[in-house]
Amino acid sequence: MSSFSGDLWSSINRIASQAKMNLKTNLVGTGDQILAKSAGSLQVGQLASVTTASTGGALQPGIVRWSGTAWVSPQGGIHTHTSSADGGTFQDLLLQAIQNVWYANIPGATKEMFATSGTGGTYSNVISGTLKYTQIDTGGTTSNAGNFHYGGIATDFAGKSAFTTRIQLASTTTSSQARCGMNMETAQAVTDNKVKYGFEGCATCNSSSTSIVSADGTTRSKNTTSADNYSTVGNFIMSHDPGINVKYRKEAGTIITKTTNVPTTGTSDRSNTWICGVQTTTGTTRTLQLYGFEAVAMKESVWPTLLL
Repeated sequence: MSSFSGDLWSSINRIASQAKMNLKTNLVGTGDQILAKSAGSLQVGQLASVTTASTGGALQPGIVRWSGTAWVSPQGGIHTHTSSADGGTFQDLLLQAIQNVWYANIPGATKEMFATSGTGGTYSNVISGTLKYTQIDTGGTTSNAGNFHYGGIATDFAGKSAFTTRIQLASTTTSSQARCGMNMETAQAVTDNKVKYGFEGCATCNSSSTSIVSADGTTRSKNTTSADNYSTVGNFIMSHDPGINVKYRKEAGTIITKTTNVPTTGTSDRSNTWICGVQTTTGTTRTLQLYGFEAVAMKESVWPTLLL
């Protein structure tokens, strides 16, 4: 009586084979170790538990299945979240998330959505050809500045967070200073060590290039390896993994990972949960253009929860 290679043991199907034993063997190892296995020794459908990501990230921690040509996710189709049997409805997800998730979704920013600060700054909503953005103009007096503040409810840096934005930090990298991020300082402020992460441009600090910033409550530091010109508009993303790293990327550019002075705990100021701003350090106006931003983080501690 014939049987397929992964059939159950029985009084008839009782002889061990390489195919049968391999299929019933779950591999456990690092991504590099799993990838090093010869395809000829693997069975279609065999599972592997990846403990750490492989070099280059082709295999991430989790369970994978051998397809015959590659390691793939063992899951089926995507969840459409149309019922409790399909991962819960979107309403179900929000009922839980609203208890501890801080989320801002502003794909089209206007000046009315933000509090503002700074001496001499003016704010406008602009439609120019096919473009739409909200703009800060510093005015033509040295040290003038303007900032967009989004806050009210604070975030807890003990949880993971991330933000995306489309922005032009400054109209020129000459005689300007500009900042953007989670709990960052205003554009005109002297730097401090409060927990934060973001990116900034400073003509006297890193020439025309963007600097990636983080502070852990004791020390503020920055990574200056980016070659991104901070006066060029673009799409940006940053993420924060508490105590491990902050990551930065502009569009399809290099991912920059900063591992020093990464916040592990602490709460944002309510005024600067997310902020961007620009300052002029000469007698000529500088502008910032904000198209929109999104951010997700953990709400401040001692937030009430219910079993919904």
